[in-house]
Amino acid sequence: GTHPGDSGVVTSVLAVQSAIQPKQVDTIVEVSKESTASLLNSLEVFRPSNRNLVEASSTSPVTPVVQSIAPKLFVRCARKPGLARVYTELLSHSGTVINVRQFPQLEKLQFYQLIGEFPNSIVIGIIRPGGRVLFRPHDLYELDKNDRVMILGKKRSNQEPPEKLVALASKTEMPSELERKGNNKDNGTRKVPLKHDLIEERELASKKRKMYIRKKSKTYKKEWILLAGWNHDCAEILLELDKHVGPGSEVIVVSKTPIHERNELIQRKSQRHEEKYGSLESSEPGNPRRPRRSSSERVDPKLSNLHIEHIYGNPLSYTDLSEAVHKRHELEFKEQDEDDRHGRGLRFSRNSIMVVPDQQWMKGAHVDNNTTMATLLAERVCTKQKVPLDSVSAYMQDGDLGSQLAEQHKGIEFVIIAELMGRFTAQCCEHLHMSWVWSDLLTTHGWEIRIKPVHSVIGKGGNGNGNGNTMLSKVNEDAQGDSFREVSASAFTQHEIVIGIARYSDQNAAPDIILNPDQSTAIFPSDHVVVISAE
Repeated sequence: GTHPGDSGVVTSVLAVQSAIQPKQVDTIVEVSKESTASLLNSLEVFRPSNRNLVEASSTSPVTPVVQSIAPKLFVRCARKPGLARVYTELLSHSGTVINVRQFPQLEKLQFYQLIGEFPNSIVIGIIRPGGRVLFRPHDLYELDKNDRVMILGKKRSNQEPPEKLVALASKTEMPSELERKGNNKDNGTRKVPLKHDLIEERELASKKRKMYIRKKSKTYKKEWILLAGWNHDCAEILLELDKHVGPGSEVIVVSKTPIHERNELIQRKSQRHEEKYGSLESSEPGNPRRPRRSSSERVDPKLSNLHIEHIYGNPLSYTDLSEAVHKRHELEFKEQDEDDRHGRGLRFSRNSIMVVPDQQWMKGAHVDNNTTMATLLAERVCTKQKVPLDSVSAYMQDGDLGSQLAEQHKGIEFVIIAELMGRFTAQCCEHLHMSWVWSDLLTTHGWEIRIKPVHSVIGKGGNGNGNGNTMLSKVNEDAQGDSFREVSASAFTQHEIVIGIARYSDQNAAPDIILNPDQSTAIFPSDHVVVISAE
């Protein structure tokens, strides 16, 4: 059914539109379902000039609409402690953000020429006319006058391009109109791209990303996840989680919501998801899609990697949570016996707890209190039963309470979803182009923000080769030691963009995040880096 908040949104939109008519005012609306967004767009009150809506999961860069990205944010933040802090700052109003700037005077400059020229900032990519986002394009990509440059830095910085780049662009020989048309085919800088061309480009990127997911899922090991609580977002959370774990992973759901209601919601969401994005289980291009099956792996219909086991119980009950963890031991020992007979001896490589507000708690005034209590209980049960935990996360509503709890219990990632969603909507309202940027950063076929060990980006970069040669030689000028500049240059050769540093003072707690540090900042072997990458 429709999310209860959507009904109020539709009513509010109609009321507001009737109050502001006949004035033409852009309207930004946040809804939880695509069907609600389609309904709003179909209403007469939404004139073409007012259809200024945003959807993080939209596959079309031309007609974006509003939809909740809460499940995507929660899964990413839950799996990697520290990412919530990165998202919070990037979506802030005063910290380090992604600024989108149009500099027609830089036309015909190549992308590598922009790197390092914007003071106290990091150039991360280009937005083409119509909304196609290019993170870390080819070094020799030539800017079109209608392109927009994505620059990581303080908000409202870099309003004008550096004089050095303007002077350099003025010396660049402008091609004839015939040459420009010929170059457009290879360079991809068509002035006014057609809608169907942009959609085809997005679909091609989506296919490539799906092939990558299938390839990577074969290398992932089995994981065990305890999901305590159940609400309308949980089906989307499970669908998103399915893309981040290896085949045969297990999730045990503890809630007092009837099991048949949970299964029905998962089936409806997965069917709609498959209709919109397609299945990930197609064998070869052109062949009919068919679900993967294996006698040794229990995989739910519509899910590639996750097997879901439901328990009817109270997330606030120590006994019910103990039953869920006990089932993990039974399953592990059973699979270990089977694997030993085949000479493997595999176990769960990662264990995690994810706690969400149960829909039964939504009726009261103590949602976050119950979520916190369930999180602490689940963590205690796992500790008592000697289950090593890689991450513990809680889906919180109150930002102040979450921040206070995070200070007292650093081993738990309190993800303030309401605050992140509010910042996301506000940022996209202020700058429509950011909807396209976040669309790529929060979809499985786009680029993602990750926290990685520093050796993973400097081990392969070295002196670089191929497309990275020009960039590396430019950035390494006057560099000394293992500086942020050098690490960034090395990562650039691997088509990764380093945007910050993550430092762990306690391995059991989330790291301290430093976005856009000074280029001379020293990076130590124990550090991690915050990167934007497609792998």
